Amino acid sequence: RKHLPNGQYDATDSSTSPPAAAINSGGEQRLTLLARTFIKNPELLILDEPMHGLDSCRKKAVKSIVNTLAVRDNTTMIYVTHCPDELPECVTHTLTLRQR
Repeated sequence: RKHLPNGQYDATDSSTSPPAAAINSGGEQRLTLLARTFIKNPELLILDEPMHGLDSCRKKAVKSIVNTLAVRDNTTMIYVTHCPDELPECVTHTLTLRQR
């Protein structure tokens, strides 16, 4: 691949386009993984810190998608988070772990 000055790429020239991994930020990669999970419509959905690394706009989008899936598909979910304000509205039961 040809690199332009300052690590830039020419979007119109495929020979200078960045590798796929360079396109996705950590947040975009997380969204991609979540989307792949949601598409499968699992009966049990285990989400461990799904909002970690996402900006507020993407957090709202993921929260909305999780709510929609839980209600539409009657999905059982285990949702792990350190931030209670990130819990989707569909969560009906919680368990809080505390140190002694």
